[in-house]
Amino acid sequence: MGSDGNGSPGLTAAEALELCDTFRALNDMRIDIDRRLMALPADDEGRDALWQELETVIGRLSDLATRLAATPAPEASVVRAKAAVLSLILGSEDHDPKATAPEVTALALSLAHDVVGLI
Repeated sequence: MGSDGNGSPGLTAAEALELCDTFRALNDMRIDIDRRLMALPADDEGRDALWQELETVIGRLSDLATRLAATPAPEASVVRAKAAVLSLILGSEDHDPKATAPEVTALALSLAHDVVGLI
């Protein structure tokens, strides 16, 4: 682990970028599971397994958003990657602005802080 410049542990740029890549991959998986769920009849026995898989993926996405929110961006490439993740969340078809999760708000605030720190 790196440092956030204040002496407290943080992620290196490479580690932060890896988190962003992992988020994108999990988000793609979430979309795939969602599409498969929509394609199944309501009484299909496979729906329960897909719902469980979807819950797991959503939990991991939430954890990653929380970790990214807590990660200072040491360079512009990380700010761009965090912004791309926030854009994925806010731009998704199923995002309800009235029900924005706390980790999404935290990520937005973290990103704003990162931008101010780089200017």
